[in-house]
Amino acid sequence: MKIDVIRGVITLLLTALIAFGFYSLCDEEPHSVLVAVTTFIFLFVTGVMAIGVSTDTREGTVLRVLSGTAFAIAFVYHLVYALLAFSQTAFLIIDGILLLIYLLIAQAIYRAGK
Repeated sequence: MKIDVIRGVITLLLTALIAFGFYSLCDEEPHSVLVAVTTFIFLFVTGVMAIGVSTDTREGTVLRVLSGTAFAIAFVYHLVYALLAFSQTAFLIIDGILLLIYLLIAQAIYRAGK
């Protein structure tokens, strides 16, 4: 598994633009900063694994599919929060749990290939 630098930079810029767009959707300042930061972190981590990694193994393909699915789920989740600002604490807890579950599954898939 190799990280493609060009695709990694494209993913970085894409997730930064998405985060800025979600920042613009929020009406309240504390919510907009929270949405921008968490959107960027979550989408960058999943996006790099989905777009920025090249692999020839079956486990790598499964990891890319998992990452693309997690990217889509996180995109929808952050969009809903940006439009319907609810509790920041609940948002952070759910977001953290989703990211940690993604990382645990991704690590399990990666280790299964070794």
